Amino acid sequence: MVDEKFELSPRIELILANIKTVREIRRAFKEEGEAEIKRFLRFMIDNIRNKVAGIRSWELTMEGGKSVAIYPGNQWKVRKDDYVAISLDFSNWGKLIDPGEDPWVGLRVPEDWSFKKGFKRKLNEALGRDFMSEWDEPEDEWPVWAPVRYEDHVKGDTFDIEGFLGEFNERISTLVSEKSIISRTIKQIQRGPK
Repeated sequence: MVDEKFELSPRIELILANIKTVREIRRAFKEEGEAEIKRFLRFMIDNIRNKVAGIRSWELTMEGGKSVAIYPGNQWKVRKDDYVAISLDFSNWGKLIDPGEDPWVGLRVPEDWSFKKGFKRKLNEALGRDFMSEWDEPEDEWPVWAPVRYEDHVKGDTFDIEGFLGEFNERISTLVSEKSIISRTIKQIQRGPK
């Protein structure tokens, strides 16, 4: 005898029971998402200037509408028009509701900088294991980086925007405090072996 009753899995049933909300989330994100991330990043630039010590004279620029670059003028210049920079990256903003697609903060090096592998190695050695243990696995273009997870800032049915901003500012402050090591490593790698 064939079972005449079909039961949805609990997760799918939950989605279907809340289909109006799910569709509204997708619609709102599609209609307002791009403008909202740009508005948020402009706010973050001002927030960082006011809350992170030691960067008043630094450059803070929005890049590609989904990231902010922070660098001490020409001190971290590695090519004609490109810099090593502390970066806040929201390039996964379009995938906001997908797991693992959180923004991140870290030290970004130009994609096609020929010294990036050597820089990553030397910088990680100079910063030391204790410092690096607070960050994710180094990558060539992101020798120091860590995600800032949206879910860590959900409080009940609200989003703790102050805590979210605070986590970015703490990570940025940590990298700014290592400015001399970063600057020295850039100079060493550009000079080559002695």
